[in-house]
Amino acid sequence: MTADFVTIPGAGGYRLRNATVPATLLTDLPPGMSVSPDGLVVVDLAIHDGRIAAVVAAGGERDNAGPSVDLRRGQVWPCLIDVHTHLDKGHTWERAPNPDGTFDGAIRTVIADRAAHWSADDVRRRMEFGLRCSFAHGTRAVRTHLDSMGPQAAITWPVFEGLRKEWVGRVELQAVSLVPLQLFGTREGEELTDRVAAASGILGAVVAEFVAGTGGTQSGLAYRVLESGYTMQIPRMFAALFMITCTGILIFLALSTLSHLILRKWYESAVEREG
Repeated sequence: MTADFVTIPGAGGYRLRNATVPATLLTDLPPGMSVSPDGLVVVDLAIHDGRIAAVVAAGGERDNAGPSVDLRRGQVWPCLIDVHTHLDKGHTWERAPNPDGTFDGAIRTVIADRAAHWSADDVRRRMEFGLRCSFAHGTRAVRTHLDSMGPQAAITWPVFEGLRKEWVGRVELQAVSLVPLQLFGTREGEELTDRVAAASGILGAVVAEFVAGTGGTQSGLAYRVLESGYTMQIPRMFAALFMITCTGILIFLALSTLSHLILRKWYESAVEREG
């Protein structure tokens, strides 16, 4: 049997009766409260101004002064915080499915879909649907990356700012830019920085080609590590890691030798060692 959604009273104070909560979330168990083998307890919650004012054993205190709702042992949990999402990428499968199920295929599909469809109306519609789903399932705060390369920044960030204001009090929103790191050394990067600051966002950047959208047959070892991890090709992943390690050692030795040959006459300590 499934319980229907309940209507929370609009009054400043009310009581949620017969609520099931995990005992581990309670600082102290009220007298007369028994814990089930699953670690759950049934309580009454007194709510004042949107906060829990008191927790008592179910039916232990009767206060008929205000409204109440019988949850019929429905569970009550703290709201969720979703710290890593991509609201601007969601809900595109029907028009842009991943052709081969790989991470590389997903990246290429998103790039093509973004170029073809990501208008302000499209981005808003998909982000709004994602937020409504999050809210319905108890999410209180969401942090999302936003693709911010080229003209997309001027499209997506104003949409995000509008949604952030509309959802105040229901879902708190925070956005993080998603661009290659080197962009911040350009005029476009300066403009993006101002746009992110105006939206109280966070500057974010990718520092490797495996998430910069290159992918494909020309992608390097770092991308192969990520791809192998997603597809559970563990031997291939460790082989790529080993090759990256060997490449790094070779680069270090080559640069160390080159710097010694070029700079050995410049430093007194080096000259003294050779002497």
